[in-house]
Amino acid sequence: MRSFAFCAFGDDSPRRNDLGPHALRRAKEKHAVDFAPEHTFVIGDTPHDIERGRAIGAKTIGVATGRFSVADLQAHAPTATFADFSDTAAFLRVIDGA
Repeated sequence: MRSFAFCAFGDDSPRRNDLGPHALRRAKEKHAVDFAPEHTFVIGDTPHDIERGRAIGAKTIGVATGRFSVADLQAHAPTATFADFSDTAAFLRVIDGA
C-alpha cells in the first residue's frame, strides 16, 4: 500500500464493486476532501477495474499492460484506453479534458 496512499484491496470486501467506496473513503481520510465519483478516475488493466469504476460513477481508464488487450478493454467502454502509459501527454489530455 506504500505506492498507493488510498487504494482498496480484495481483503476490504469479497465483492469487487464494494472496493471503490473504500478507496474514496481512504482518499477523504488522507486529504480531508470529499472526492466526487464523477471527478474520479479508476485506472486498471482488467474489465473488472472498468466495472468497479462504473459502479461508483467514476471515469475509467483501461491500460493493456496485463493479460487483456486494448480491444478487450475497449469492449467494456471505459472513458479511455491505452496500450501502456508511454504517451504521457495523451494520458494527461484525458485527465485534463474530463
